[in-house]
Amino acid sequence: MILMLALLTGPAQAATSPFNGTWLTDIASIKQPPDIAMLTFERGIFGRGREKLDFAVRADGHVHAVPADEYVDAVAVRLLSPRHLRETDLLKGKVVYVITFSVSADGRAMTEQVTDYSKPDAKPIATIVKRKRIARPTPGASWLSGRWLSTEVATTRSHLTDHLRLVGNRFSRSGPGGSGFDAVIGGPPVPVRGDAPSTRTAVTMPNAHNIIERLYADKKLAMTITMTLQPDGKSIKTVAKRQSDGSVFAWTLRRQ
Repeated sequence: MILMLALLTGPAQAATSPFNGTWLTDIASIKQPPDIAMLTFERGIFGRGREKLDFAVRADGHVHAVPADEYVDAVAVRLLSPRHLRETDLLKGKVVYVITFSVSADGRAMTEQVTDYSKPDAKPIATIVKRKRIARPTPGASWLSGRWLSTEVATTRSHLTDHLRLVGNRFSRSGPGGSGFDAVIGGPPVPVRGDAPSTRTAVTMPNAHNIIERLYADKKLAMTITMTLQPDGKSIKTVAKRQSDGSVFAWTLRRQ
């Protein structure tokens, strides 16, 4: 019996992948294009977007339908005080995000508090984004209207934690709130838990030190993520390229 156990467990232990384990995103290592939010609040109408507004609705506390994607299809906005506004995002009647915008008295700084309820377990994940106003505000514009650059991000440790597992030709990633996927290396794209219903990911492994994920949205390649295990086995360099505009994001995972 002892010999049988040794035969069964020995090879599995020897074959354990160095990718396996718990990994924490080093938030200080993140490199990405400038994160600029465009906000407007004029005559009781609130709008938000990036290069252009994604939606504009009356800030009356009522739920308003917005151009739907697979993440948000309705928004409710309420002015809490002269310099505080709350946005509640819904999908199919369920609250998925609550965002509170607070602008400083001098109008130069903003704190964006985001609570994410969209993960499979629906437990809240809190993130705080500090922003500064860029360019001068338009004369006569409201305290909120303008373009705001992210300068600092803080979130929970669990939000930054991933569990990776590579066994044979199967690779899995488990993230916050039950998000993640299970895929066969070189196999077809598989669903991603906690993401949009159409999101799929396919995984390849060109060598022992690299794992590549290809994310698809509506069957179109949206992003390629390359993970490179470092020689010390204690960190993974990660580079993601967004297909739509070629933007590149990079960060480091640290073994825990």
